[in-house]
Amino acid sequence: MKNSIYLVLAFSVLSLISCTKEDPVEGSDGLVKTIDSVVMDTQIGMIQLDDGNFVVVSNGELVKLNDNGTILWRKPITEISITRAATAEPGSGFVLFGVPTHPLTVTSFNACRYDLDGNLIYTKQVNLNFPNNYVELPASIIRLANGGFAVAMPSPYTWSSYLKILDHDFNLVYSSVIAPPAGYWNFIVHHICEMPGGDIAMVATISNGDNNVSWINNVFLITTPNGNIRSFVVRGDTTFSHIAQTVSTCDGGFFSASSVMNGWMTNIGTIVNYYAGSQIAGRIQIDRFNSEGQFMGSRQLTGYSGYGVIKSIRKTYDGGYLLCGTADNNGSNISVSMTKVFVCKLDAGLNEIWSKTFNTTYQAIGCDAVPISDGACIVSGNMKSFGSVYQMLMIKTDANGRY
Repeated sequence: MKNSIYLVLAFSVLSLISCTKEDPVEGSDGLVKTIDSVVMDTQIGMIQLDDGNFVVVSNGELVKLNDNGTILWRKPITEISITRAATAEPGSGFVLFGVPTHPLTVTSFNACRYDLDGNLIYTKQVNLNFPNNYVELPASIIRLANGGFAVAMPSPYTWSSYLKILDHDFNLVYSSVIAPPAGYWNFIVHHICEMPGGDIAMVATISNGDNNVSWINNVFLITTPNGNIRSFVVRGDTTFSHIAQTVSTCDGGFFSASSVMNGWMTNIGTIVNYYAGSQIAGRIQIDRFNSEGQFMGSRQLTGYSGYGVIKSIRKTYDGGYLLCGTADNNGSNISVSMTKVFVCKLDAGLNEIWSKTFNTTYQAIGCDAVPISDGACIVSGNMKSFGSVYQMLMIKTDANGRY
């Protein structure tokens, strides 16, 4: 089978005057190939549709592609001014959540349902039950097994986070406030997943320390389906800081991939300012917990070049997992750091099968990697060139990460 890579790139008007394609870049098994032009700002992620195709979501645009990287359609998002989260709906299409384009109030967000062709079915304004200026609109949206949705939102102003459970029609069923325990502050939830039986597992960050030095540590917790806390575990101490951006169920519990920085003054790890906020980029470790929320151990990933951030975890058809993110974050701003897309395959036991770092002409950010049935995967991301233009990136690999 001929291996291939497909990139979807776009340039600004000035860039188009001078050229329409980048020079090819040597990959491990071929050349980077430019096949179309799309300018895309910060990506939310990728939606895997029932028709075998994919929708890449940004703050303001939807792009549908097939698994060969061919663009099927492009559509602006007109119902939401800032898209914060997206999820597929088996059998129908997909759902987007975000800030209303013309809000009548600052205490709500829009939930929008679309069909497979990106046509809006309907929009509903969902009440947050508190002023918008006290909350960061949705950090994570998941579709529940019962057809409803779980929505997680951090609130830096109140140092707490909120978990809201919605039914299929976006009606509020439960609403819970998760506050930091004594001695901590600034509890910010990053991602959630549904456990077997309906419990919700979360990864979040929490701060502690004193007036001179503070630390950012991971929190792993489980709530009941109605938002009551079952377990609350803080991982980290005054010797290092770490953040997990995503969480997934696994056999017997759940796990996350954390980016760890060893102290603030050691130069082992750095702070990066993308993925919708400042994040830690350092060594990557797998943190595993059982179904009761008890810590089961950590293991460091070895197949990447360093300074990593994992953005997404997806289950594969063979029972394993795909991790997607960015490596070589060796500066505090991506404009001065030659970042690369990073993808790692784990087996069902969370052992590394293969890892791949993709070389591109300019700095690249990995956003999502979706498995397809033959073991291959589709990878999406952004590539930044000419100082400011974010260009959409899509890569297709075989079952071993080759392209």
